[in-house]
Amino acid sequence: MTNLVESKRFDNVLTCAIVISSIILALDNPLRNPTSLMTRTLQVLNMTFALIFIVEFIMKVFAHGLHKYFQEMWNILDFAAVIASVMDTLNVSGGSALRLIRLLR
Repeated sequence: MTNLVESKRFDNVLTCAIVISSIILALDNPLRNPTSLMTRTLQVLNMTFALIFIVEFIMKVFAHGLHKYFQEMWNILDFAAVIASVMDTLNVSGGSALRLIRLLR
């Protein structure tokens, strides 16, 4: 698994996911009708990308171990983005404000 998470292809796929996720965040409008097709589609996409980033976290922890994972500052930022995504998906108070962390990726 270490070879996979350290591969250029893995990195490129995640970079692409980050870019698309950022575009989706930019398209979101809190004033839009919550039952509109656009809002529901963005919610599903947000959940999908949250799942992608959770899987990335799990794969890296399995490959490197929890201690080594948290030694890199980028991984700490990624973990904060995962937590923010989960909070936003679960509609936890403050989750939407934490979306900014996802943009920092």
